[in-house]
Order: sequence, then structure tokens, then C-alpha cells
Amino acid sequence: MITLLSDAHIPWLDHLLPESSVRILSYESDAELRDQIAEADALLTRTVTKVNQQTFPSFPEKLRVIGSATAGTDHIDGEWLAQNNIRFFHSPGCNARAVAEYVITVMIHAFKGDINELRKQKTGIIGYGNTGSQLGRILDRIGLSYVAFDPPREARDSSFKSDSWEDVLDCDILSLHVPITRGGKWPTQHMLSAKSIKQSSFRLIVNAARGGVANEADLLAMKQSGKLGFLALDVWENEPDLNHDILNAADIATPHIAGYSQQAKYEASRIACNSIAKTLGFELNTDEPAYEIAPAISASEGLYLALQKHHPLFHLDGLLRNKPEAFSTLRNSFPLRNEFRKTTLTNYLSKDILTIEALKINK
Repeated sequence: MITLLSDAHIPWLDHLLPESSVRILSYESDAELRDQIAEADALLTRTVTKVNQQTFPSFPEKLRVIGSATAGTDHIDGEWLAQNNIRFFHSPGCNARAVAEYVITVMIHAFKGDINELRKQKTGIIGYGNTGSQLGRILDRIGLSYVAFDPPREARDSSFKSDSWEDVLDCDILSLHVPITRGGKWPTQHMLSAKSIKQSSFRLIVNAARGGVANEADLLAMKQSGKLGFLALDVWENEPDLNHDILNAADIATPHIAGYSQQAKYEASRIACNSIAKTLGFELNTDEPAYEIAPAISASEGLYLALQKHHPLFHLDGLLRNKPEAFSTLRNSFPLRNEFRKTTLTNYLSKDILTIEALKINK
């Protein structure tokens, strides 16, 4: 019998893992994690659990593998795990569609639902991996122009040619999709700053990547000087402790939930558990789970207002502003939305049909 110790907020484990082969333990605090880890063959985490030499000076002998049900890995010290002969897996691309849908929803909101006006703008996608390229595909379908800036991808992928930073500065909209890195050839910490953007101005900036990729003090100064029209932040430099000045300046403020959909959460759990299963020698249940599907949404007043009814970012924006200290509670407890493909619109207007089809919303 394999024992898996998991963050209590990782869903679908009862569906994925065979009861006959895997015993599931859960933790909600660091204390509970440390109390139970000696029993675990595998540990399944999220970004809130830091795994490095400081948090884990040593590992139990029984522990063989650590998985993270997340696309990002900046909470994990891979070298430290390798030194201790512990294998590590994560879930790249699991929430790419959910984040891309968050960004396009923000873009439509920032332009008050005017798709024709939005088509006049050029978007700079900074980071063209799983999420950035998913956003690019949506923009292609809607008919929006964009540039894709990703020199590290160009270095490892001969089929990809990155646009230049000068191309990025020529854009009207910026959307960030890079990990947070502090060293190496292409560090991303504060890659978007007063120094890097020079004298450029933008109609919209969205950061749904990692806090610290954009310099919050510089974003605030841009808003105050009129160099930035609309600012949407889902990630923050010191989350869950937010700077109230940048919170108040942001036009959309959410508690790191851009990638939170039922489908993304399932994919995150499935990908990580599949890697653990292959390592420890058991089989997953591969059947798609029974998602909670919300009733159809009437789009009789237009797609813009229908998206406001559908996407929780608008409700969470108000909740976070009202109680910033509830950041973690809102992130962990707010009901997960369905992605567009699992959402049904009715009574839609003929002028919206092409955009609805481009977003792959059920009709």
C-alpha cells in the first residue's frame, strides 16, 4: 500500500487514486505536514508549500517522490531534492487555458466589450510557453494582433522566433506569462519596470504570471502619471500580504486565481498523480470526473455582460478590496468556475456569435 501525503486543497484525489493501492493523508498546515511526512512514500504539494534546504533540512527515508499540482516550480529547490535522491514532478500546462481565459476576459472588460476597438490594439505576450501560446491561439481566433517575446524559448526551440523587446514596447496591451527567476541569462524578477519600458505607455497591463515579474512600485507610478490606462493584477510581490497602494490603483485585483477552474485543477492533479503513479507502480483512474456544471447563462444583453456573470474575477475583485487580509481564504475556498468549453450561453446576440465561437463557448 502506497501512502500519499497531500495538501488538503488539491482536488480529485479520491477520483484519481485507487483505494486498493493508495492511502491518502492530508495536511492543511506546516505542522500537520511535518507530523505526517514520515509515513509518506510520496508528497503532493501546491505553491504555498516551499520545499528547500531551509524548510526541509532532511527528508524521511521512506519518501521517494514529490509532486506539485501546479504549473510553476519556483517553490521547489530541485537541486536539493536531487541531492537527496527524491524525484520531482509538476504539472506544466495544466492551467494554461484557464489563465488565457482570465486574460481575454480582462481584455474584453478593459475595452467595455467593444471587440472592434480591441481589434485595433496590439498585444505583447511576454513568455510564450504553454500559457502564452494558449492566449495567442485565442487572439488569433478573435482576430487580434500580437507579438510573442520569449528569448529562452527561442534558444531551446529552433522552430520558434522571438519578437524583440522593442516590439513589446510598441504594443498597447501587455500580458505576462513567465516564471519568476532571479539569476541566469534571462532573469525575470522586475523584468517589467520603469527602466525596461523606458518612455512607453500602455492601455492595459495584465500580470497573471508571478508576483515580482512586474515592479509594483513602477506600475503604481505609471498609473499615477497616466502612462498606464488599465491595470489587472492576479499575482502580487508579497502575497498574501498585499501593498494597499497598488491594490487600490489596480482596476482588477484578484487573489491568484487566474488558473483556477475545475478543469485546470483536475488536470493539475491528474498530471502530477500520473507521474507519481508511474514512479511508484500503480494505475490511475483515467475517467473524466463529474464536473459541477452551472446553469446556462443568458447573453441577451451581450457577451460582455454575460462574461461578467460567468467569470468569478469580478466578484473576487470586490471581495479582495473589501478584505485584503482574506487573500488566502478567498483563494482556497471560492468555488471553481468552469472553462468556456463547459459553459453554455443562451439568447446570444448575432453580433457576438463569432467571438463566442472563437472562445469556444457552448451555445
